[in-house]
Amino acid sequence: TLASAAMADVFADRAIVASMLAFEAALAEAEAAEGVIPASAVAPIVAATRATFDVDALVAEARVAGSMAIPLVKKLTAEVAARDPAAAPFVHRGSTSQDVIDSAMVVVTRRALALIDAELERLTTALAALARTHATTPILARTLLQPAQVISFGFKVVAWLAPLLRARERLQVRARSARRTSCASTPSPS
Repeated sequence: TLASAAMADVFADRAIVASMLAFEAALAEAEAAEGVIPASAVAPIVAATRATFDVDALVAEARVAGSMAIPLVKKLTAEVAARDPAAAPFVHRGSTSQDVIDSAMVVVTRRALALIDAELERLTTALAALARTHATTPILARTLLQPAQVISFGFKVVAWLAPLLRARERLQVRARSARRTSCASTPSPS
């Protein structure tokens, strides 16, 4: 899963840029809801975040700038200015480059964890079936590479399965907690 094409897509430059743009849209909406920026600035900012950006050019500019946020905010501001010059000063208002980068990384990491969870589900389901199938199939156990008493292969499989189930549960608990935190602090979509 970690080296899969799906995982590579999660962390691809275009996915990170899309997450950064989603942050900028959510930031404008939240700031307008709190009266930090004028409500009239939201629509042009949100519309500009949906524009097509040259991701390869942004990546090249980020190498020089030292951060993907710097060229992204400049391009987004220019896109907003083309739509509504009065809204342009409110792009990225009160935020830092690190805010947008960290938020985007949280979004893509959540997607990555969802892929890991799906793979863990597939693996644990297969192992549970294997354990049931071989619940009474005898094998020789080992201790320090030496023969030990006879156990069932199903019992051995359960020893592989148990830590994966615990890991999956921990991931799910954290995901639920993160969703509750996110839902509590994110304004509802308009």
